[in-house]
Amino acid sequence: MTHQTHTASPPRNRALRALGIMAVFAGIGPLTGALVICLGFGGIAAQAPLAAGDGLEAAKMFVGGTLVTLLFAVPLGYMLGIAPALATGAVVAGWDLRSGRISLWAALVTACLIGVLAAYTTGQHVTSEHGALFWRTALLAAHVVAAVACWAVARAVFARGE
Repeated sequence: MTHQTHTASPPRNRALRALGIMAVFAGIGPLTGALVICLGFGGIAAQAPLAAGDGLEAAKMFVGGTLVTLLFAVPLGYMLGIAPALATGAVVAGWDLRSGRISLWAALVTACLIGVLAAYTTGQHVTSEHGALFWRTALLAAHVVAAVACWAVARAVFARGE
């Protein structure tokens, strides 16, 4: 008797596949974006000890700054990031419905457009020039990294031999 292995296959229903792609973006995107921004805050926390040549203290500050900000950033990431994640996921799902491919370019272009819009509409409220630059860069990076991560997961989960 032979043992058959069962592997998951992508949904045959196109609407379910599109909803699945959007769910990947909504589930993973805000968390990834929050992590990217927190890594930036950890980097800011590590600047002074690093400039003073204290690598161990810089590492402690980096890890501590990242972990402390994650406590606040994860809930905020989902509250503020769910709409951009769903929008990006909807564009990627729409592209997949049209072409049969989960497009990295569709994810990147959408994430960049939303990221630039978010960065410049919220960055103007930061009082220092350096703070605004950091915020805009971190927000754009968060959108782009999250889009790439979501694309990779969606492509792995819903692969059709692409």
